Amino acid sequence: MRGGQRQGAGRKPGSAKTDHRGTVKQVRWTAEEWQQVEHAATSAGKTPSEFIRLATLAKVQEIR
Repeated sequence: MRGGQRQGAGRKPGSAKTDHRGTVKQVRWTAEEWQQVEHAATSAGKTPSEFIRLATLAKVQEIR
């Protein structure tokens, strides 16, 4: 061992997410808008981020 590394340190094999989302965009919401998003996401069994991503992509497909 060197450099203070200890056995078993670091990320475990297979624990890394395979979903590599690299682009992050900021969106501003009013408190009321965000509450609506959170409610809709919870009702759909999704996280707010996942819900927004899926809803946005569905709308993109609709527009095409």
